Amino acid sequence: MAGPQTSLVRLTGYVVVELKAGKFRPEHLGRLNFYVAAVNDMLRLPRQAPTVGIWCAGPGTSALCATLSMVPLNP
Repeated sequence: MAGPQTSLVRLTGYVVVELKAGKFRPEHLGRLNFYVAAVNDMLRLPRQAPTVGIWCAGPGTSALCATLSMVPLNP
């Protein structure tokens, strides 16, 4: 009988997802931009891809999604 199999997953980047139930307000994207920048500064390693942020509004609004990606100025 074979033992349990393990697999190694390497994280190549981070994705920040923010889900909102209400209407879109411009500050929502500003807040998401802050979260993406914080993950880039505190968690992301130099070998990893830039963090991607996804913002989605849910029920009660038309399905609206926006994507942000923070590309470092000095790679």
